[in-house]
Amino acid sequence: MNETIVIVVLGNRLKSIDIHPELKGRMDTAISLYHELLNTKENIYVLLLLSGGISNQDVPISEAEVMRKYCVDNQIPEDKTIMENESLDTIGNAFFTRNIADS
Repeated sequence: MNETIVIVVLGNRLKSIDIHPELKGRMDTAISLYHELLNTKENIYVLLLLSGGISNQDVPISEAEVMRKYCVDNQIPEDKTIMENESLDTIGNAFFTRNIADS
């Protein structure tokens, strides 16, 4: 039987359309875990659930979109990512992420 593992990565308020050091640190940890799981377990399907909307009105892109771009730039296939881009804060991250995970 195949097992699905979902790695949830919470966003962090963007300062520009580029990933900043704190968010990059979260993403690097998630990407390392993604590869570690694929290399150490058999019959698994690993997804990255990227959570974060547009929390800074000066930046016209969601945190989840910036995180997905970072994933793709780091050899994570786009179809291995799920974007939650509605949340504006940590409570929203939890609420919307839970809705996606439950579905």
